[in-house]
Amino acid sequence: TPNLLAELSAIPWRKWGLVVSERTGWWKGEENNGAWRSHLHCLADYVVVNSEANHRVLTGHSSRIRGKITTIHNYVDLRQFSPISGEYRVEDGIRFLVVGRISQEKNVLGLMEAFKKAGESRPERAIRLDWYGDAFLDIKGGENKGNALFKMAMQRRNELGLEEKVRFYPPTDNIVPLY
Repeated sequence: TPNLLAELSAIPWRKWGLVVSERTGWWKGEENNGAWRSHLHCLADYVVVNSEANHRVLTGHSSRIRGKITTIHNYVDLRQFSPISGEYRVEDGIRFLVVGRISQEKNVLGLMEAFKKAGESRPERAIRLDWYGDAFLDIKGGENKGNALFKMAMQRRNELGLEEKVRFYPPTDNIVPLY
């Protein structure tokens, strides 16, 4: 919405520089849902994306913005997020950590299905999945369904018998100790 408003405020002309950000990662089959927004990006001087996939999707929507797109990949500090030697033992089990909002793009339902299969393939290993992130929004087609996807995820978790292995937590600013 902020990008859209900034671009619309540029009509019919503007006297300031405008850089917008496009972070929407459309899932397969949904790429054209945001095509109309891509055309408005021609009103900006630059469009910043965080993946090559987003770059391809945007240029596919509007050739007029091809020269305006710049990719800045997400940053990871490898000094903080790297394996600690000697502290991990296979017999302790495997812990999966997910950090991000519960949304269609994150495929929480598919992840739980895969997690269930992974656990069944190696029943001797203890596995756990901890998900930290917002669970209150599921917006599709402009309709706010509240926390419908989160409710579906909780229901699917119970159907798969993963209540003790898959846990959801609120977002946190202190993620390094969790890793």
